[in-house]
Amino acid sequence: MSDEAYKSNYPVNKKMEDVIADSIAEDAEITRWNKEWARQFEKFAHGWMPKLFPANYYKDMINYWIPFAFDPAHRYPSIRFPWITTVAYTSEVADETARTHICICVPVHI
Repeated sequence: MSDEAYKSNYPVNKKMEDVIADSIAEDAEITRWNKEWARQFEKFAHGWMPKLFPANYYKDMINYWIPFAFDPAHRYPSIRFPWITTVAYTSEVADETARTHICICVPVHI
């Protein structure tokens, strides 16, 4: 949240970022795939169009913090109800192109 009243939500996001990145890093296979996909992302997306495809790496994971002001009509609970939902964290993996690798992607979502 970008509202002063909810500025304490940001440190919670940073802590979640840390815990999630550490958890993902504990899995050697997922870490190996993350590094390989990061190289591809750099080569075919971020390297060519960094503004369109930003890469805020943190412990071999890309994390985006997009600040929003409180909005009672917004679809995300953390923006609509910031006093209840401090952080809405979304994990994305390349599962739409994973094919046989989908079994590796499932634990990341959980």
